[in-house]
Amino acid sequence: MIKILITILITVSDTAPNNQLQLYNNAIKLYKEGKYKQALEVAKELSSIDKLNPKYPELLGDIYKRLGNLSEAIINYNRALDLQPRFNKDILKKMATVYKWMRKYHTSKEILRKIIYHDIKNSQPLDLEAVTDLINLKSRRGINIFLSYGGQDIDYTTHDERLLIFYGGIDFLDLYAGYSYSDKAFYRRKQEKLDFYFFPTYKLYLRLGIRNKLYEYPVSINPNPDINSYAKVPDAQLEMAYYYRGDDHFSLEFEYFHPDFYWNKNLTANNFKFSIFWRTRVINPFYF
Repeated sequence: MIKILITILITVSDTAPNNQLQLYNNAIKLYKEGKYKQALEVAKELSSIDKLNPKYPELLGDIYKRLGNLSEAIINYNRALDLQPRFNKDILKKMATVYKWMRKYHTSKEILRKIIYHDIKNSQPLDLEAVTDLINLKSRRGINIFLSYGGQDIDYTTHDERLLIFYGGIDFLDLYAGYSYSDKAFYRRKQEKLDFYFFPTYKLYLRLGIRNKLYEYPVSINPNPDINSYAKVPDAQLEMAYYYRGDDHFSLEFEYFHPDFYWNKNLTANNFKFSIFWRTRVINPFYF
């Protein structure tokens, strides 16, 4: 009886790793083929069989990342790190990317700095990917200035100047300030604008937009502009958008603008506008 039991134990211990290897290779194959939901089921099974193998939660993190479930991706990457016997740059870089997607930019920066510090401390060549990602992240989330000048567009713009300033130093806020001047075929327009994008979560944003437009109608160009032509147009916008799957999203926008008219500045109008926008994939790469 003892010999039979020993034989059974040896058989189980000998075949179990092979079964896990087959399952793991199958999960990798499904993942590379883009069959993420099927790969997820296999990876979950592997994690339940062997809770101490760091490759399995790392694979789960990769799959959740592809599926857009970023919170679960971070949980599994952390599990994989806890099971790693040594410092693992690859997992940390994946985490930095996911945190960036989640708009947790400061956390992403700290992880990248940790990788670079580890290389310096151990006299190793700097990880160029981590260095590049950190530089890009710091520059993109700092102050950015965009300038454009000139141009003839299909809307009969003969001259155009634009200035846009972006600041993204706060994780949950994007701030845009801009000025533009357009010389159109029949009028000239100056516009000042401010846009505040608030991100309660990485999938949801609220935007407060403020605009002020000034119109001029040179007599030499347009001696008789339409009686409905505006002179000054203050404008306020409030928008909410939710990204429910990748780039697929819907948004609701309310806009109020209060113009006066070029031929009588004392005459004003109250305008209210409601907009609904929805985008969804049909069959890649087509969307509706």
